[in-house]
Amino acid sequence: MTQDAVSTSIRAQQEQAKHDRVLKVAVALPKVRRRVVRDLGGPGLTRERGCWRWGYGCWTSASSA
Repeated sequence: MTQDAVSTSIRAQQEQAKHDRVLKVAVALPKVRRRVVRDLGGPGLTRERGCWRWGYGCWTSASSA
C-alpha cells in the first residue's frame, strides 16, 4: 500500500468516526434541549441557574442562608 493510500484510508476512518460522533449528538440533542428549557424556564434566579461564575462571589453567605 502506498503512502497516499494509507493517508486516504486513515482520513476516511477519521471522517467516519467524526460522522458517528455527530450522529450521537444529533440523537441526544432533543433531550438536552428539553432539559435546558426545563432547568432555565422558571422565573427569577435560583442557585442552580444564577451562579455560573462559581468562585467569583456571586453568592454571599447572606444569600445562601
